[in-house]
Order: sequence, then structure tokens, then C-alpha cells
Amino acid sequence: MPGTQQWANIESDYRALTPDLQMGLLHGDAYIGNLLREPTGRVVPCDFDGTSIGPLAYDLAVAAVSALRFGAIQDHEALATTYGLDVTTLPSWPTLSRIRELVLVTSVITDLRNRPDIAKVHAHRLATLRSGANELWHRYK
Repeated sequence: MPGTQQWANIESDYRALTPDLQMGLLHGDAYIGNLLREPTGRVVPCDFDGTSIGPLAYDLAVAAVSALRFGAIQDHEALATTYGLDVTTLPSWPTLSRIRELVLVTSVITDLRNRPDIAKVHAHRLATLRSGANELWHRYK
């Protein structure tokens, strides 16, 4: 299914869920790599370019998708335990996870022409999304 059609389909699925989701301020890319430890030991978030208003469960979906696509199982399990909720058990999970996966695939499109290393990783991600395969992805470098 072409990318634009996937976005249209997931937008429709998302709009159907929206009335049932608790909305609020999102980080938008909440994962362990966007946490900094100050010299005092306090941990603070960084990288706020994805901050928006949306379903609060989306920030939890970021870690869960990372667990599934990048093998960061322990990060997701620790977050779910600490937070008291495993987002993968919510009815909105299939939609939120698909949105996150599409973001992870489309966010680098402007870099593909000049970055063959990213293009190769992108092609693998895109192929797994199209086929529905639950294969691990590599991080962009």
C-alpha cells in the first residue's frame, strides 16, 4: 500500500479513536535517548521538537515501538512497570503503534538522496511496514 494511503488509513483510524483517548501535552519522542542526566543526578528530558497536544498514550507507544522494532524490551518493561500501564494492552495500541512506525519511516525522507547509509536502513523499514513483518529495525546513523 503506498505511503500516502497508509497515512490516510491511519488518520481515519485515529479519528475514530480520538473521542475515547485522554488528550494532553506530549513530548512526541519520549524514549530513553532523549533523557539527560545532570551532574546532580537529576534526569531531565530533552529534544522537544515533537512536542504537541495529543493522546497521552502516544508517549508510551514510543517506548513500546522501540521495544518491538529495536529490541529495547527492558526499557519498555521498566516504563510500563513504573508508569503502571502497558500501552500494548490498550485498544488504541494498533493505531498508535502504526502512527509511530510511519513517523520513524517518513521522518528521514528529505535525507535519503544525500545519505545512502540512511537510504538502506529506510528501505528495510519501509519493506517491513509494507509486508507487515515484525522484523527488528536498525537505527539511523
